[in-house]
Amino acid sequence: MSPVSTTGPLGYETIGRSYDAFKQSLLVEPVNISFAVGSDFSFYSSGIYTGAGCASQINHAMQAVGYGVSNGEEYFIIRNSWGTTWGMGGYANVKAISGSYGVCGLYDDNTFTLVGYDPLGSLSS
Repeated sequence: MSPVSTTGPLGYETIGRSYDAFKQSLLVEPVNISFAVGSDFSFYSSGIYTGAGCASQINHAMQAVGYGVSNGEEYFIIRNSWGTTWGMGGYANVKAISGSYGVCGLYDDNTFTLVGYDPLGSLSS
């Protein structure tokens, strides 16, 4: 990690657009994500969201906070801003897929918030 500053928020750094860069970035800290939310996402309540009803373009911001595996299926843990009555206490499990787009654009436009350091190192390229 290369130092950027020792005080206050300095902006953001973009994460590479791939499954590998996204997953590796979650080993460092939560990731600010963009998502193409379709109407079915508002009714999500449990399980692994597969993106059957994604919107045609990015329209919502959330935060990825981790990942896991259930019955052999890998997923990313997403924290939404819609309160604890939505999803699983305000969180969703979104299917992890290979490639550079991800479910509903999950890998498309993501950042770290910089607060005194550069968490990405070589992940930004």
